Amino acid sequence: MRLAAEVAGLTPAMVDYLCRTGLVVPHRRGRGSPRVYSFANLVMLRTIAHLLKGGIAVAKLKRSLQALQRSHPQAGSQASNARFLVTDGSKVYYRSSRELLEELTSGQYAFQFIIEIKAIRRHVTERLAAVNAASE
Repeated sequence: MRLAAEVAGLTPAMVDYLCRTGLVVPHRRGRGSPRVYSFANLVMLRTIAHLLKGGIAVAKLKRSLQALQRSHPQAGSQASNARFLVTDGSKVYYRSSRELLEELTSGQYAFQFIIEIKAIRRHVTERLAAVNAASE
């Protein structure tokens, strides 16, 4: 969990909380064994870190991501295939490469800043390489 927290820019306690609330479902988990996070999990955690810094509450984030999964199943259960997730500090919006920007729970349109998922994937890859290099 510490590695996932470090890569995502979250505290281990926040990663644990996100898993306990079901916002992030580790790739593998079990009683008495450590959680194993997939690359998609790490991308999701890093995305959540950005959204939390943008002022989105965890409860609102959970509702928005559940709405994304219902309305855009092609985005994947971890939303790592989404082109952009956008927030105005209180709502989360979704934009794929083919669709317009849409507020996930009400259909309204507006934004303040954009999180580019491709940049998050790149950050996660770089952080994993740095952590692995430091441990060798």
